[in-house]
Amino acid sequence: MTQSIQVLKNVHQGQIVWVVGKGPSLNNLTKEHFGEGPVIAINHAGIKIGFLELDNPCYIMQKDAGHGFDLKGLPLLVHEREASRDYREEYEPRYCWDNMRDFGLQWYDCSGMTSIRLAQLMGCMKIMFLCFDAATSEDERTFIPNEFGPKGGMVSFEGCFYIRQGEQMKKLLGDFPHEWVTVN
Repeated sequence: MTQSIQVLKNVHQGQIVWVVGKGPSLNNLTKEHFGEGPVIAINHAGIKIGFLELDNPCYIMQKDAGHGFDLKGLPLLVHEREASRDYREEYEPRYCWDNMRDFGLQWYDCSGMTSIRLAQLMGCMKIMFLCFDAATSEDERTFIPNEFGPKGGMVSFEGCFYIRQGEQMKKLLGDFPHEWVTVN
């Protein structure tokens, strides 16, 4: 049964959240890069998170078009306007949101901006951004992990404006506590 994202309000009150992007450093991500607190994996980063078998509460956020990889039982967060309201409709647990209604963002605002609002909704006190390489080193390539094992994958350049998205995220964050980490 699909639930509103609002049921997750303050579920991680006072915790640090780890938001995982799709920069090339995702290939180097290990369990050791995480501390305590929830994890939000953006789109294909969920593949890597599934293989890491973290003890943290983990969520896979599908804001853009839904992807068909194995979610390994992790909670799915679905944007109603882009991933489609009926994307994996029978999957549980599944939570839906609308950027405009739930977060005061435009429907097309980037996944990173949505992850900020998700973290704030969950009551998190700080955001640790992992593998947002465009924001830390201006590397706009993306990494799509191998769906069949924890190592390897494909680095590509999609021509997206990830540096600009990083700037938009920084503006939205304002004084909210956060750190940007490029995984080496």
